[in-house]
Amino acid sequence: MRLVVDANVVVSALAKDGAVRTAIRISADDVLTPWYVHAEIDAHRDEIRDKSGLSQEAFDALIEELFRHIEVIPRGEMVPHLHEAAREMRAYDPDDTFYAAGVLAVDGTVVSNDQAFEKQSLVPHIWTSEFVERALGLEDEDG
Repeated sequence: MRLVVDANVVVSALAKDGAVRTAIRISADDVLTPWYVHAEIDAHRDEIRDKSGLSQEAFDALIEELFRHIEVIPRGEMVPHLHEAAREMRAYDPDDTFYAAGVLAVDGTVVSNDQAFEKQSLVPHIWTSEFVERALGLEDEDG
């Protein structure tokens, strides 16, 4: 399965050495994120690093290490899907358009705790907790 994680999932993995970070590291699924998530991290770098308690050097190393497990979806692959994604997401949360376009580009599933994805019908969605359970092998055998 190809799982497109939103920026909040990546930030969670950076801010705390917990289940989300572990899930990204060990997931048997392909974990992806849109190209601009790096810019979002950079815009909030100091705040995220402060929450993590890591030194600048350790934080930079963590970003590099996590992105060895997260494939970045290039902007060019998402562009052909932006119109369709925008048409669907404008009724729920226009800020999530790029995630929907990314999911369409890679034929994947979005991982997000954003309620907008639960309401829309364009792309498949799972909650972050479901991603963690899946990666850690804690899924219920019935689904």
